Amino acid sequence: MGNSNDSNLSTYSINASTGALTQVGGVVATGAVSSVIVEPSGRVAYVTNINGGVSAFSIDASTGALNSIGSLAAGALPFSVAADLSGRFVYVVNDGDDTLSTFTINASTGALTSVGATVATGHQPVSITTTGVIR
Repeated sequence: MGNSNDSNLSTYSINASTGALTQVGGVVATGAVSSVIVEPSGRVAYVTNINGGVSAFSIDASTGALNSIGSLAAGALPFSVAADLSGRFVYVVNDGDDTLSTFTINASTGALTSVGATVATGHQPVSITTTGVIR
């Protein structure tokens, strides 16, 4: 869960019966969070920071704690992040320059690598989602 006002990211467990949340793993300082996703295997969370980047965090399977894997620059004002269902790619829409950034996911570590140039989008994209598996 992100909070763009205090620049922290917190993790929570969900009670399967009631849906109640319990904080686990402490709080991680991340910058101004705009979007968070967990890739399909549940091992890594990706976070967009409206100050210009996308960060990767491994998720400890037993505690839920987040550990930084690294950050990369995206376009201007990255606003939303999505991963394809195969867990091979991450996409970030950049509201500030009307672009989409594409990253590959390292299968072993979860670290991101930029695919290269951004792709133009419509005016001020604020959300992205993926469906299906890229083969």
